Order: sequence, then structure tokens, then C-alpha cells
Amino acid sequence: NRSCLMLAATASSSIGVKSDSEATKILWPIRCLLKIGLARNCMSTALALLNTSIPDALRCRAAKSSGVNGPLLHLSKAIVTMILASDPPLSAGCLLDLTETPNEHDSSARYWQSLDHDTRIAFSTIAVGSHHPLLRETQVRSWALDRITGYFESSLMQREDLAHSETMTKKDAHSLPSEWMVEMCCAILSNAGYRVEAVTAEFTYTNTDAETEENKANPEVGGARLVEIPGAPPSGGIDFNLLILALLSLDQRPLRLNDGSQVSAHHVLVSVCDLAGRRTHREPDFAFDASKAMKQCARAENVPAVAALIGGADGFVLKAAYVLIQSLNLSMKQAELLLREGIFSGEALESGVAEAGGTFTMTRGHRQLLSLFEEYVLSVRSLGQIDCDPMKGQIDPVFATRVLLRAWQALQQGQTTNITKEDDSSWLETWFRLKLGLNNDSGTGSNNDSTSSGLNRTACAAVLSRAMLWPDEELARALGFSCRFLTEVAKLCCGFVESVPPTVLFVEQ
Repeated sequence: NRSCLMLAATASSSIGVKSDSEATKILWPIRCLLKIGLARNCMSTALALLNTSIPDALRCRAAKSSGVNGPLLHLSKAIVTMILASDPPLSAGCLLDLTETPNEHDSSARYWQSLDHDTRIAFSTIAVGSHHPLLRETQVRSWALDRITGYFESSLMQREDLAHSETMTKKDAHSLPSEWMVEMCCAILSNAGYRVEAVTAEFTYTNTDAETEENKANPEVGGARLVEIPGAPPSGGIDFNLLILALLSLDQRPLRLNDGSQVSAHHVLVSVCDLAGRRTHREPDFAFDASKAMKQCARAENVPAVAALIGGADGFVLKAAYVLIQSLNLSMKQAELLLREGIFSGEALESGVAEAGGTFTMTRGHRQLLSLFEEYVLSVRSLGQIDCDPMKGQIDPVFATRVLLRAWQALQQGQTTNITKEDDSSWLETWFRLKLGLNNDSGTGSNNDSTSSGLNRTACAAVLSRAMLWPDEELARALGFSCRFLTEVAKLCCGFVESVPPTVLFVEQ
């Protein structure tokens, strides 16, 4: 009607602005026009009027011709944000359906295709509250996926061929800035109602560790977890394929969180991959192509991400095997054979065995194994978790304990120095004693530390007893666990383990 035409004409007459203060003059007629379109259910018509009257401002093209990028880009983003916020379910689709001219029906001239690359980068992550509507649209999502795929492929080529053209490297870095990928990762999680929290590994160190203060000051094992935002409205779930590819491209670069802390993109990637294979309450808007994501993680040689995607017992063994591969230079086949069957073979272990009498040194591999102990063994809350179904996310803690003890034994044999034993107790035994509260001479211990940390002493002791005493007593003895410690752990189970091997009982008597 006449009022809409007058508002569109007013917006068009105010378009030649050069500063932020003058740019605000154009916003009030656009806001009024959008309210009329929303109230009268004619949003498409209102946007068509804006597309006719201010086509350059909608596409931030005046900035290129005038040479003034900052203010006009700010103005264009303000206009697009206002459009997206006017009617969140429909306005994004109506905006993308606009063509270059109202009378031209060429698909190549649709709104998103008419934007230049820098403008697409700026517009793709526009936020309306905690949501980013354009990333939910197929056109924008496909463009982002294509761009990041190209960047990812280029990064792999440069890694494989060190003599790759430096010109391409600079061009790719300029056309797809890492800051935008970080912002897009946060936007995808925000759309799904998730936020990232940094996790700092805090271990209880023993008095026998000569480098306690240094280890506390420089914790190498951290992580990240995804937390659902309370009260977040229903969404279309996480776009896993786009998010995983972006995090792979970021590699070890940091992501800045809302509280000012930073977390590595690698840790966020592992958490996302762990969540990707789990069931969700509703079908996501974009189906997850698990095989494609698996191939991308494998090509990037990101074993923790592959392990998280596999999940279950196989994924857990792969996590532990990766620790041995990094620490002892074993092959994947050697590491899996060692962890699953307890077969210690290979020149790497044999050549790494040293003479007794050295001092224990905490390494990154030890910290990673302690982190896995915390996550899969000491997190047991009830006896019902033992012998659980072999489904993703449900790993038998007894199986996990045996795998981690074998990995610890491999690190012990592969170290240049062996663990110093005091009173027939290994470093790991002392750590378990502190965790289970078995600190005093009577062996009954105090549960203050374990209670404050939420540890179920009975359930954890049951897991350790079944893993160390039956049927693999030799593993516990090879690691240096004393017979007294094994007996105390068995007693702590409150009858879950009804007996101990005769050799342990005989030595204890």
C-alpha cells in the first residue's frame, strides 16, 4: 500500500550515508516497513520493496565503489540483522529467495549468490539473540561446507607437500580466516543449545613424585565438554559434518569462550565426535554422514577424534593405543595386541627396558592414562555398571581397568628409568590408595577425600579387584602392587569379591 511505498522511498533517499551516525537514519523506515509486513502477513512483499529501493545496501556493494568499508558494512549488517529478527522462522528464507531484480528469474542472481566473498563471511554468522539463522539455511550451509572443505583439502596438500605454493597458502588464509571458523563453530553449537566448558585435569599426586609442583603448574592433559544451555528453545540439533570439518581445519588453535578462557579446538573436536554417535531426542535438520566424517578425521591423522566417533570398547582401546603410539613409537597393531591380549612384544618395548634403581618421572603419557582412569574407572557409581551391555557409551569398567593397567605396564617398561618401589608399593598403587582413602596403617582408610570428590569407594574397589585379582593376578604383581594392597582393596568391596588368589592370601599371612 501507500505507506509501504513511502517507507521504501524514505529508506532509498537516505542511502548515501558516509558514517555510523548518519547510517542510523535509514534504519527507522526499514524497521517500520518490516513491522507492517509482519503484521499484515506480507513479509515477502516488504522485502521485495527493500530489494528494489536499496539493493546495494542489502548486499554491501556500495562499500566497494565508495571505498568506505567499515560504516557501510556495519549498516548492511544492521539491516540484514533487523530482517532476520523480524520473523525468525520465515525471514531468513524470504531474504535468500530475493533475486537481483524483481522481474528476473535467474537462479544465479539469488540473494546469497549476489554477495561477494567477504560479505558472505560477514553475514553468515549474524546472530539474533543466541541463534544464527542463516547457518540453518541450506544455501548458506552448503556454501560454508564447500569453502571449509576446500580449505581442509588445501591444508592436507600443504602438509603432504612441503614445497607447495606459498601464494596459495596466503590466499587461502586471507579468504577463509580462522577467526571466522572459530565464530562459526561457536554459532553452530549455540544454534543447537550447547556451550563449551574448559576442563582442567586435576590429579592427586603422591609424595614420591619429585616433580609434583611442576606437574601441577603445567598440566598437559586438559579437555572440553559440551553442556546444554538450560531453557534453550528446541532446535535442529548440531550440524556435525560442518562442525567437525571446521574443528579439524582449526587443529590446535584456541577457541575463546564467553568467560574469557581458551580451549584447544582439538579438545572440542573430541567432545563433538563423542556426542555425534549418540542418540538425540529429535532428528537433526542436517543428517550426520558418519563415514565421511570418519574419513576426514583419519586423513587428518586425528586418532582421538576417530576413537570418539567409533565409541564403545573399540574406541576406548584406540584411545589407550594412541597413548602408547605417541609415547613408545609402537605401531597400531602392536599397541592393540598389547592392550587386548597382554602380549608385550616388539623392539620398542624391549629396547626401552632399563635397569632398576631409577626414579619415576611423570610423562604426558602417564597423565593421559590417569585421565582415562578418572573417566572410565574411578567414575563408577554403582555395581550395576559392571558387565554392562557393549553399547556406545557403556564400557565395562573392568575391561577398561585391565586395558589401562597393561598400558601403564608398557610405559613402565618403555621408560629409561623404572619406578622406585618403597615398601613394595608402586607409584600407581600409592595413587590408588589416595583415591580410595587407604592411607593409614590399618588399611581401612578414610573416605573424606573420596567422598568430597564424589567417588564411590565400594564400586571402584570392586572394579579394581576384579581387574587385578581375577583372572589376571600376574598383571597386578608385574606392576608392583603389594599383596597387602590387593587384600585391602578386596576387603573394601564388602563381599563383591568373595575370595582372593591363594598366592596373595599366603603371602599376606
